[in-house]
Amino acid sequence: MHPEQKFRLVQERAYEIYQQRDPNHGTAEEDWQKAEAEIERQEHVRSGHIGPARLKEKSHWGQLGTHMGEDVENPA
Repeated sequence: MHPEQKFRLVQERAYEIYQQRDPNHGTAEEDWQKAEAEIERQEHVRSGHIGPARLKEKSHWGQLGTHMGEDVENPA
């Protein structure tokens, strides 16, 4: 994945995490780190390093690919 594309995906996901959490708990840095970890896991699924079921196990946001118009369950 191109670095600019990855940055955009992390940025969008971090903002979604921020919107979903209690504003009195957590920080922007934690949101960013969580988003980065989710994007990294998705990249590993696409590259074949871990399977989609494992991604859903580890991620609270199992629909990452679906959100971006791609199917995490059946990566291309």
